[in-house]
Amino acid sequence: MEHYPDMWDVTVGGHLREGEDGAREVAEELGANVNLDDLQFVGIASMDNVIPGGHDREKPRVYLWHSGRTIDSFTFADGEVVGLACVALGELGALLGGTQVPSLVFDGVSTRAGTLAPDTVVTHSPAYWTLVRGALGEDRA
Repeated sequence: MEHYPDMWDVTVGGHLREGEDGAREVAEELGANVNLDDLQFVGIASMDNVIPGGHDREKPRVYLWHSGRTIDSFTFADGEVVGLACVALGELGALLGGTQVPSLVFDGVSTRAGTLAPDTVVTHSPAYWTLVRGALGEDRA
């Protein structure tokens, strides 16, 4: 991501063209075909992130996709995504609270055990994470 190089961010994101439902972004970034019916609408988050030269203000529609796929089954065709990291649901609160947590990392070729540290993850608004954690059933502080 241009504003946060070498940091972990949400896997799929982008600006949709009129009439799009997000399936193109998933296909581009993860090499996976998905229908809107496969996505769980979580809500709309207000985000205001400080970036070099100003603010990035957005109101993204947030969806979850329970794909049932393994982390190494995805491909990164467009070059925006260069790897995936997976943390246990029970570790998400610790990561967001400032603790380094174990993860599984896939670089497009191989999978290895790793860790995610809070300073390597793009900070999103508390409203965003409240939506996501609530939808995942992990809404404890």
